[in-house]
Amino acid sequence: MKSENEMNNLLLISSLLQSNGLISSNTSNLNIEELAGDGSSRKFWRISDGRKSICLAVAPPNRDAVNMAEARATRAIRLHLF
Repeated sequence: MKSENEMNNLLLISSLLQSNGLISSNTSNLNIEELAGDGSSRKFWRISDGRKSICLAVAPPNRDAVNMAEARATRAIRLHLF
């Protein structure tokens, strides 16, 4: 069972995605699954609405020096691979 904080986060995520047209407004088909982390502080979710599926990454959750350095390194790797 999900905690109240997790449920609030999921509602916020679904609202944000709906307002940007990334998922449909019909939330009866909405499925949000938290994915296993990779050892970092980033959070990952797979979100599907019966029509399409997307992945959401939230990084960094905090703006401290360690998390921001990790976010910069992740971005540099992404740009290099792109």
